[in-house]
Amino acid sequence: MPSVERLLTLPEDWRVTASATNGAATATKAAVVGARHIAFGFSISASGLPAATVEAQVRENAGATLRIRMQIPAAAFAPIIYEFRHPMVFTTGNDCDITLPALGAGIIGRVELWGMTEQMTA
Repeated sequence: MPSVERLLTLPEDWRVTASATNGAATATKAAVVGARHIAFGFSISASGLPAATVEAQVRENAGATLRIRMQIPAAAFAPIIYEFRHPMVFTTGNDCDITLPALGAGIIGRVELWGMTEQMTA
């Protein structure tokens, strides 16, 4: 893992975003051979009230590995901005993503995931 000094002084290398109207919004950082992604945080927002409670997820390995989940209530909510207290390190060679299920007719869901990619030495 990068040193604390590096994590504190470097801005994110990447930011992936996605949005969808009454559909799943999934933002994916593609896998990089010989490198691992390190996420610093994510955000979730909606243009209106979700029709039902849904679960947003941060995952890796094409969704096969769940890393964190968050319940989004069927109620108005302010944009959620979550900065990890300790960066989330993903497995070398895996992708990572954040996904938000459909929120209801006419409702736009938006997700972002940001971090850096560290090249691993042989």
